[in-house]
Amino acid sequence: MGATSAPMNSNSILVYVDDESGTAGGQRLLGSQTGVTFNENRETIDTTTKAAFGSSTFIGGKYTSTCSATALYIDDDDGQLEMKANLRSNTEVIIHRYEPQGTNATGGSVSAPTGWQMADAVVTSISEDFQQDSLGTISIEFAITGTWTTSTGTAA
Repeated sequence: MGATSAPMNSNSILVYVDDESGTAGGQRLLGSQTGVTFNENRETIDTTTKAAFGSSTFIGGKYTSTCSATALYIDDDDGQLEMKANLRSNTEVIIHRYEPQGTNATGGSVSAPTGWQMADAVVTSISEDFQQDSLGTISIEFAITGTWTTSTGTAA
């Protein structure tokens, strides 16, 4: 993966698509956003037995992760059309997120920087708001496919 400018402030995302047209890393940037919301959840499987005498016991089950970007910045109309096409055709995008030192995706503290992470994602929702006398905004929801992995260096 190639280098970008310095890491962004706050929890941030960069949204890429696979692109074999000769760009670095085979990925092309579609949009970016700071102040994004990440949700990570793990379902539980009840393993309670009669021997537990009324106390519930559980093991971890399915992991899910979502990402919500309000007012996602997409540089041009082509990028907006491509994001819609990805939603309609079920084409995955690649999310890169940056977590600066001292925070994690849910605002908790960590002892070392998490840095860049990446995951494949499916576009699950696009909401467009175009008011007559103000800027238009596009909000997009993503469902992460699999898990987040650590990226080496910065995003492509």
